[in-house]
Amino acid sequence: MAWLDTDAEFTRPQIITLAAGLVQLAFGWSDLFGLSPEYHVIQLGVGALGVVMSVRHDLARMYGLALLIFFGWLSLGLNEINAEGFLEVRTAVVGAVITLARPARDARS
Repeated sequence: MAWLDTDAEFTRPQIITLAAGLVQLAFGWSDLFGLSPEYHVIQLGVGALGVVMSVRHDLARMYGLALLIFFGWLSLGLNEINAEGFLEVRTAVVGAVITLARPARDARS
């Protein structure tokens, strides 16, 4: 399988993965919610991973599944409602959307 295919187009999971990665990078770079520095590093890493994994459809699905499992597991241990807990739940939901999103139909058929 080639990394770059000129005939292939981005599927919905790939587009959502790219958008989620860019949003994670933006949240990691800025300090909108007053999060701990460790959480900024996690967001930057997750965002960079999303941008890189949006290249192929199967990698985008794997990224979504990883977000769903990891951040879903983290959000299960929430004892209080705060900004970090909200972002964990949001990221788990985005992972579920990426995992369950259907690719668009081929326009040529």
